[in-house]
Amino acid sequence: MDMIESLRRGRGEFIYNEEGGVTVWDADADVYMLAAFEEAPAKEMVKELPYEKGMRQIIVHQEFLLRKIKERFRIEEIMPVKHAVYTQKVPLFIPKDIEIRPLGIEYLEEVTGHYHMVSEDYISEQLLGGKLAGAFVEGRLAGFAGEHKEGSLGILEVYEKYRRRGLAASLEAYMINRHLANGFTPYGDVLTDNEASLRLQEKLGLCISKDELYWVIAEERCNESHV
Repeated sequence: MDMIESLRRGRGEFIYNEEGGVTVWDADADVYMLAAFEEAPAKEMVKELPYEKGMRQIIVHQEFLLRKIKERFRIEEIMPVKHAVYTQKVPLFIPKDIEIRPLGIEYLEEVTGHYHMVSEDYISEQLLGGKLAGAFVEGRLAGFAGEHKEGSLGILEVYEKYRRRGLAASLEAYMINRHLANGFTPYGDVLTDNEASLRLQEKLGLCISKDELYWVIAEERCNESHV
């Protein structure tokens, strides 16, 4: 769904598009997404990735593609995740007593103080783009959720003192409803060992992939011959 939505939203473009596999580059997020139906095209798909220097993010949908990525790149990090997709068209219910509203750049320090999986610059861009929303209790920010650069749902955090009040479910429901209103199919990637988040996705009615996919942070090998 990440590749489909990137293309549908006019963000992605094909880097490799053959019968056996597809590579999509999401330009806004600078993320490469690879999926193949069989192992045969894997080497060529990985070889066709551009050769710019520096770190890059790659989403790999099959383990045999991951093996080829490891052969070509110096791997900084691999995050196994599962896809969660909301396939229905009906908006989710949000209790009226839970206040949720968009967050602006004035919340940068508070958000980065509680969420550490991405950089401050990343959060700043998402806030400036109107991609985060916050839940408020008695006028105070109690948690937040948002959208990653490539369009997936995430950046979900509820402050410890406000947990077990249904805020996480309401925040994600808010983001799902916003995506539905824009004509998008809401989806997200959840770390495979994050059982609490996986349960939340199931509670909200999202379909969870049986197989893992992989978020990879990689760097071009210094001795790459490029041939």
